[in-house]
Amino acid sequence: MGIDPEGERIKDHMRNIVPLLLDTVIAVEDKLRIIMLYILHKNGYCTTPPDTHGITEENLDKLLSHALIPTDKKTIISNMQHLNLQIIQDQSR
Repeated sequence: MGIDPEGERIKDHMRNIVPLLLDTVIAVEDKLRIIMLYILHKNGYCTTPPDTHGITEENLDKLLSHALIPTDKKTIISNMQHLNLQIIQDQSR
């Protein structure tokens, strides 16, 4: 979903997100927004079946680690579940 500046379809959003999360000039709050938008995108707004909503726990850990999100701010991500968003993919299906 979406296209890059060259007009090519974006297949792997993580490839575009990680450099932003590694950038020390970008504020932690903005990095959190980027991660939250990615989770929102992975919650079916790209017409995926419900069992693929959310991201893997491994990917979430990587994103938070790359972004250097402090522990006290990580709850912002988990609170997205109160908006009826699935954060972590259901691996039991």
